Amino acid sequence: MQIEPLGGPIDGGPGGPWNAEYFNNADLQGAPVRRTTYSYLDFDWGRGSPLPGVAADFFSGRYVGDFHFTGGNYRFYVTSDDGVRVWVDDQLILDEWHIQARTTYSQDRNLSEGTHKVKVEYFEQTGVAFLKVFWTKN
Repeated sequence: MQIEPLGGPIDGGPGGPWNAEYFNNADLQGAPVRRTTYSYLDFDWGRGSPLPGVAADFFSGRYVGDFHFTGGNYRFYVTSDDGVRVWVDDQLILDEWHIQARTTYSQDRNLSEGTHKVKVEYFEQTGVAFLKVFWTKN
């Protein structure tokens, strides 16, 4: 099994980065209050905020990136506290949009050789905030 870097290629590799938008509500509504980019989605915010200007509770984030995949079957892994959804090429592959303690989910997807868009949406209700996304090639 080949493991891709957490959440996709390292900067300078084919594809990426993750383009992130944060909202001061738990449902991705209105204009984002902050935008940034990341190489990986691997966050343990604890009881804090992801960025200055973003609330520590009742916030949401959207993360979108274009990543190069060699052809084959991939397993996408997500660990979150609270809700999370994942799309590959605009097809919803994982929908766990509810309040929950830290939980890990996985979903398989067969991908052709080339660049594929991956989108992750996340919301934090209250308490501890955690999000980690990565994939492996089976």
